[in-house]
Amino acid sequence: MRWPYFLGHIYRLRNQPEAAAAYFERALERQPDHLPSLLWLGEVYLADNRPDQAQTHLARAAAIQPGSAAAAYGLGRLALARKDFKQAVTQFERTIELAPQASSVEYPLGLAYRELGNAAQARVHLARRGEGGVTTPDPLMDALGDLLQNAQAFEVRAAQALDSRDWPAAIDNLRKALALAPDNPYAHLNLGTALVL
Repeated sequence: MRWPYFLGHIYRLRNQPEAAAAYFERALERQPDHLPSLLWLGEVYLADNRPDQAQTHLARAAAIQPGSAAAAYGLGRLALARKDFKQAVTQFERTIELAPQASSVEYPLGLAYRELGNAAQARVHLARRGEGGVTTPDPLMDALGDLLQNAQAFEVRAAQALDSRDWPAAIDNLRKALALAPDNPYAHLNLGTALVL
């Protein structure tokens, strides 16, 4: 199932949602309970404005792993797109409960509260919005990414470590990036930030 899964990502990154969906579906035929395939397929269908298909896969992901912040976030985005603001609030609140560092979820949560007429809660959440994203463990993509040993790859790993507040991993990866590209001011800045944190 790895090869159709990787092809799904290639087509997703090339902004070809139909081809991406077909390959993620093939991966699921071979391994029906593969959580990352379910989540990415839900994401592709959501981005391609196919909410019913997105609902099927995201709900299945949530059933397989009830503690998946990514599944809750996907279901929240789906509810927001369907204008089911009460369900969106429920799912976004669940996402933040499961992944407190996911400050980017505060913005759509604030929008959902605003649509429900709760301006006070909307203001609170909109003020908390940030850059922290929702991630899900993906051993196949992680292993693929680990094959890259260049400055940019180390910077990407460092950014992921910073998002998850893993300061030692961020520091290690930034030092490796700077060993390969010592004139990169952003890597120096990020290393300084990680060391302070």
